[in-house]
Amino acid sequence: MAFQAARATSLAMIVPTSLAGTITHARKNNVLWRSVLPIVIPGLFGAVVGVALANILPGAMLRQYIFPIFLAVMVVRLSLKAKKD
Repeated sequence: MAFQAARATSLAMIVPTSLAGTITHARKNNVLWRSVLPIVIPGLFGAVVGVALANILPGAMLRQYIFPIFLAVMVVRLSLKAKKD
């Protein structure tokens, strides 16, 4: 499967999975609704920027450099947050 198709398929699955999770947790009153907008708005912005970059940058560059760097940054960020907590 081409990288573009794999990425599009993955992104397409995020929407129904997120909706199913939200509905399930909302029924159990596990959703902090006041937190939704501060999470969704930056997420939508990031999605738009990510799609724009994905259409501009070559797939090989995304696969070999951008995505691994992103993962490394997230690992460090989450590790520091876990250590702080």
